[in-house]
Amino acid sequence: MKVWMLTGMVDRYETITFEDVENSLKLIKGVGTGSMLSSWSPINTIPARAGLRNDFHVELTVPVVSEKALNIIRSMIEGEAEFLPLIHPKENYYILNVCNILNCLDSNRVEYTTFSTGKVKKYTKLAFRPEIISKSHIFKTTYHDIPDVALNQIFVSNHFRNVVMESGLCGFYFTEVWED
Repeated sequence: MKVWMLTGMVDRYETITFEDVENSLKLIKGVGTGSMLSSWSPINTIPARAGLRNDFHVELTVPVVSEKALNIIRSMIEGEAEFLPLIHPKENYYILNVCNILNCLDSNRVEYTTFSTGKVKKYTKLAFRPEIISKSHIFKTTYHDIPDVALNQIFVSNHFRNVVMESGLCGFYFTEVWED
């Protein structure tokens, strides 16, 4: 079993931005902390920079997927993430809101640096508990010592990565962070 950290590629690709940045940042504050679908109102976005067509955007501080990406990954991550619609003049885009937040770090095998308070500053080596993540294709994890606070990173299964790579989606970037 492998776990990959999901990030995006901005170089060479088109980018988008919020039409009203200040108000939009207030609206997206809860993304990645739980479901927002019932209270969501679409936000206006506009093209920011021309480039190659992109199916995965990270420049808005939250992950954004194209409709093509949504159609490819939706059934695989159903119940683990939701797609919050955005308004864009040319494309259909959606914020990828990962709701599957797991307390799955193996506290005996992770390595990290700390602040002077003893709290985790940065993980230098990740280790997951396979019994918790084995059925998940996309998730966030909590700090091993603070189970009610989630890390900002998105993690995906090997299957998720393979589906994205084989589908020809653009802009997704995967870094292997753990192998059991």
